[in-house]
Amino acid sequence: MSDWFHLEKVYYDHAPDIEAVSIHYVWTLIGEPPDWERERHTRFMPMVYAPVGRAVPPAPLRRKMLKLPRRISDPATGGQTAKYLLHHYFEVFQSGHRKFSPLYTEELDTETGAWVPYLQAVGGSEPAEGFEDATGTRVADAKLAGERE
Repeated sequence: MSDWFHLEKVYYDHAPDIEAVSIHYVWTLIGEPPDWERERHTRFMPMVYAPVGRAVPPAPLRRKMLKLPRRISDPATGGQTAKYLLHHYFEVFQSGHRKFSPLYTEELDTETGAWVPYLQAVGGSEPAEGFEDATGTRVADAKLAGERE
């Protein structure tokens, strides 16, 4: 078994003038705040096109497979845990401007491969500055694979 857990993140371009997208992420024990200054990982998300049907043009999206630890240290038990939080947000370069998505937090269980949105407020997990799309609509979330309507 590998020491790594791979989780794919997907960002759908909500406007045609998006130039680049990066994902920033960090993992923590459940209930712990993220330390963005010391632990942040940043990855560029390359553009791919998702086939959505014969009569519909491909949807522009960006994908990145995140390489995460299968287990992290838990000082409270002195051992390792496969259950932890992944905090992430997207940095979007659009029309020469840099914008940020809200902060997303998901609870991972790398033994089962399960991940779910983490709804408890975590101290220090304030959302990054949100943004509006080309039509002025507030972008509240970046869609994950399988969630696009």
